[in-house]
Amino acid sequence: MAHAWSHCFFKESLEEAVRRVAKKELGLNLFSIKFLDFVEYHQKDYMYGGKNHHAVSLVFVAEAGSDNVVLNDEASEFIITKKIPKGTLDFHTIFLKKHPEVFK
Repeated sequence: MAHAWSHCFFKESLEEAVRRVAKKELGLNLFSIKFLDFVEYHQKDYMYGGKNHHAVSLVFVAEAGSDNVVLNDEASEFIITKKIPKGTLDFHTIFLKKHPEVFK
């Protein structure tokens, strides 16, 4: 499972967007993409000049054709884990506790 800020291009399906973002940000080719759930939260965010906003993210699970992750400049590190890491944002923790199957 990954959480990414992204969007769909005009006439691009959600599955196509998930594949595109995974390739661009992780260097991975995905298959067996399945919608899991959505996560929503309310917060002030630096991306919006500190203004309040309500965000909704769609979460997908997928298999990758390789475990050779190549990060682009949007991330400096990643981990593979079987449990919720310390320091995980509250709304991510709530979501992950609701969906323990993502750790299998």
